[in-house]
Amino acid sequence: MLRPMANFFTVADTDPGFLDHMEERLAGSPEFELVWRPAPGWIAARAPLPESEPDSDVVRSHGFIFLEGRDRLERLDLGWLDRLAELCDSSPPRLAELPGDFGFVRFRSDGSALAVRSCGGLIPLYLHRGEGGRLALGTLLNYFPRLLPGRFLPDPLVNATWAVPPWLAFIDGRTFVEGVSILPRASHTELHLRRPRRTGVYWDPRPAIGETPEPSPEHPRELRRLLIEALKRDLDTEGRNLLLLSGGVDSSALGALVAGTLDRGLSSWSLIPASEPGRSGELSYIDPLISRFGIRPAYRRERTEEMRRRWVSEAPGLPFQILHPALCDLPNVCAEQEVRVLVSGSFADEVCGDRQRLTDWVLHTSLRSLLNGAPLPFGGRDYLRWAQRRLLEAIGRPFIPAVELEGWVPPEVEAQYRSWVRSQRAIRARDRRPLRELAIRAAGDTWIAMYWEGTAPLGIRPVLPFFNREVLELAFQCHPRELLGPGKKRLLREALRDDVPTRNLMRPDPGAWPGHHRDARWRLNGALPATAARVVRSDWLCHPPHDLPFGEGVRLAAAIRVAEYLEAEASRRD
Repeated sequence: MLRPMANFFTVADTDPGFLDHMEERLAGSPEFELVWRPAPGWIAARAPLPESEPDSDVVRSHGFIFLEGRDRLERLDLGWLDRLAELCDSSPPRLAELPGDFGFVRFRSDGSALAVRSCGGLIPLYLHRGEGGRLALGTLLNYFPRLLPGRFLPDPLVNATWAVPPWLAFIDGRTFVEGVSILPRASHTELHLRRPRRTGVYWDPRPAIGETPEPSPEHPRELRRLLIEALKRDLDTEGRNLLLLSGGVDSSALGALVAGTLDRGLSSWSLIPASEPGRSGELSYIDPLISRFGIRPAYRRERTEEMRRRWVSEAPGLPFQILHPALCDLPNVCAEQEVRVLVSGSFADEVCGDRQRLTDWVLHTSLRSLLNGAPLPFGGRDYLRWAQRRLLEAIGRPFIPAVELEGWVPPEVEAQYRSWVRSQRAIRARDRRPLRELAIRAAGDTWIAMYWEGTAPLGIRPVLPFFNREVLELAFQCHPRELLGPGKKRLLREALRDDVPTRNLMRPDPGAWPGHHRDARWRLNGALPATAARVVRSDWLCHPPHDLPFGEGVRLAAAIRVAEYLEAEASRRD
């Protein structure tokens, strides 16, 4: 058996007739393995991932439905359920006393419920409050427009901004669907039909004001131990594991650990340039690793405009915008082989040290240490970067990379976005806790939900070894000079120097960017569909430009697909 994980959908309503109707509808759907009434006023449905041991009758009798992490809690002692119930009902902020990443819902006999999302947030929890106070909670965004009555509309702000660097976030917890929000990671949310929701955080590994991260020779060893422990726990022992292999340091490191150190069966997926010299350069890192560790099959997809257009037009997961090429192509891979686990090195840059952590290095490197020869991460220009960012901090305007919205975005949406960026700058200016940049990057966690939306409907578990509770706790203990200077990825390179081929581990560049050529254009074929009116400025509907920069066209097409999907679902029910 693989680790138990499940999708889940539940609705609360004061109308017994509506609940009867929902029970009939959910029970008639082949995707749900169990439909039941967990508490007065609630109807719930569960869809375990393949080879997942479902919750026992004892677990359900205590009012629990687990999404992830039950297997680790079960190892505590025989009374773990009673202890968990007591924490949920009397002291939710103390849930961090329990080990690991766990997500669940606790239903109570008084009609209330507590929704708990894990520290790593692997399985998202979405919430909708509808007509008459109706509550709906689920782990896939499509449950809401697909299973609930009423017309759901696209959220113009989120559809225009979620993939704009450096945020990769749902602004204020909003999602692609208006009125459906996502609960924060490591949160507990009290739900009741007659009361507003109350959300609190039960885990925060970031040091407090006045605490200073200290370097330690134990940190690289601890990172290696945590990565191996997570992979042992999460991988499929039968070898149905697929690695997203870019040929960069992080994915190469995971490939060597999985297929080499742990000797687990592994296949790979790589996106490579379609022309030379980029193609040969990338394959010079990918092919030797595949050969040395017996990784097979090894899928290679060429990065072409035609391929990207097809992925965008056929991307799964609607109404979630899935833009990651590998997730778009995953159904094709599954048609060729059985996959149960998808492994990704996402967030290794932030944990182990790359340009995303330069501001943390600046804020934790004093002028004295700089003048005394502190090693520089990227070279002599770091002196100028240090001075510029320190000056911006002093005048209360912390550094934020330039952010621009595309021309198709409605003016009122752009105004909302600018207001939000200003508020983020003000929040940064007031923030005095250590490792602010790491905290900001960790909060930009929408990509985690994207992995779940792209894998779980195919019966696949996403494994993100660099983004879980234990690794994040370690990351918030590390001083930036353990990560940067001289060079980058110092923590990972020290941790895995005996596991990973030197050429891969010490690769100086980040690998090929899996996007498009900077001169590529996205052609528009006349007027846009009427359903785009919610997400596109009005003067573009009938008279859009002939073409756009390719990346802008990708994001426009993705936003329009969300609007079309929601309209189609509403029409189907009508």
